[in-house]
Amino acid sequence: MPDAQAPVVCFLHDLGDRRVWWRLTEALPSWVRALVVQQPPIGRFAPADLTEHIGAAARTVLPDTGVDLAVASGSAADAGAELVADHRAAHVLLVDPDPQVLVGRPGFRAPEPTAEVADFLLAMAPYQEQLRQHGTLPEEGVAAMVDHSLGRCETLDEQDRRLLREIATERLTRTMPWDLSGAHGAAPPSGHDWFTRLSAAPERFTVYSGELAGLGTSLRTALSRDVPGAYVVGGSTRTAFPWLEDPGALAALVTDHLDPRFREDPPE
Repeated sequence: MPDAQAPVVCFLHDLGDRRVWWRLTEALPSWVRALVVQQPPIGRFAPADLTEHIGAAARTVLPDTGVDLAVASGSAADAGAELVADHRAAHVLLVDPDPQVLVGRPGFRAPEPTAEVADFLLAMAPYQEQLRQHGTLPEEGVAAMVDHSLGRCETLDEQDRRLLREIATERLTRTMPWDLSGAHGAAPPSGHDWFTRLSAAPERFTVYSGELAGLGTSLRTALSRDVPGAYVVGGSTRTAFPWLEDPGALAALVTDHLDPRFREDPPE
């Protein structure tokens, strides 16, 4: 296929650092052009702000013709869905998308608070006043936030655990003092969340759902009930970084969504 353009796949994550995706991009065939969106850290925690920030960063680097596939994980799912809605991406693969938008829907059961949540609240208790008044944390508080935000990553390679902790710590530290207004409430504008976008055009979405924090089964049940046409791929990964647990499986899922002509006759 000498005249064909290599398919372009862009990757979005709320940490905004290309190193987060390194195992997956290395596992992709050489004929796939990987475009990792990097966004500077921001000190605003409202979900709507994060979606807008990631989306703006993506639009500055995407080619004018758009991309063949966007891969968006966790809190970046809304931004990935918006690329499809804006016709900047032909298809989007949502990897363990943030389930907050599903709360209250039939078939979705949020898990009960775990011991890890209780431990986190206990660890953060000494710093609550400083956090509320100044939007800052001491080193110990930042470490507690990083450990909680990354979740249980025991199944990951030690190299990857260190890398994720380094990235998250650096981003949190650089953005202090934080603007905490709306951190627990302001969702994306109505109709701009990943679930609404998927419901409107399920043929342009794929959802990968592992067993993260017991959410996988509940998320898959809710999607099959509310969006019968949704294409959901179940997995056995247990962290928020399934492409670091099983890069080969995620790479295969990515290439499955590219034009089959490329797999048969890759561009030179």
